[in-house]
Amino acid sequence: NKLDTSETAMDVKEEFRRVPIPEDAEIGMFGGDALLTLRSEWCPPGTSTTFPSGSMLVHPISRVMEDDWEGTKVLFQPTDSISLQSTTTTKDYLVLSVLDNVRTRLVIWRRDSSGWTELNSTEDAVPVGEDVDISCTNRDDSVTNSVFITRSGFLTPDTLEYLPDVSHILEKDKSSNIEKLKSNPAMFQSSNLLVEQHVATSLDGTPIRYFLIRRSNDDGFNFNGQNPTLLDA
Repeated sequence: NKLDTSETAMDVKEEFRRVPIPEDAEIGMFGGDALLTLRSEWCPPGTSTTFPSGSMLVHPISRVMEDDWEGTKVLFQPTDSISLQSTTTTKDYLVLSVLDNVRTRLVIWRRDSSGWTELNSTEDAVPVGEDVDISCTNRDDSVTNSVFITRSGFLTPDTLEYLPDVSHILEKDKSSNIEKLKSNPAMFQSSNLLVEQHVATSLDGTPIRYFLIRRSNDDGFNFNGQNPTLLDA
């Protein structure tokens, strides 16, 4: 049969239009919204707000193409100690992996008919001394909220996990929802060890964050100045 091309794209003459954003900005899409990551400071036209480099903004793409930035929402804004590492999108969620004082923290936004809402997070969404990499289980991230989680840390061998809904990672008791798929073998016994984060102040007043790996108090550990210590920088 001969292909009827009367309504195909080859007969549609659409004019390409420049997206009015900074040359060094990165743009992505979430439904009908544009996700904009800034690589330099920027004050959108017609507004009085200047967003610092590293910010992530969201705005309807229809308004973006009109160069109308009124009501632009900020999803992330960096500070001297907080930066954006990576982003993951699923059907209803945008997951931001944030480095907060050299510790990984997750920020999750939900998009529904009422707009964008930031979900509350528990302190231990990512335990101290661990890092996580999150990816959608489907190449088309608009069809599912399930994710794969790659977890690693000082006491945790590389581990691949499955979570049916990424928002569950913020729940205090999330172990029942996470399915461990596989992991590298443990190289040492870690059940009696723990990781803590502390801060020291340098001579010039600069706070220095560091991690302490030690035996638990239940294993007879005492802060008595007599414990052998290995320093690594």
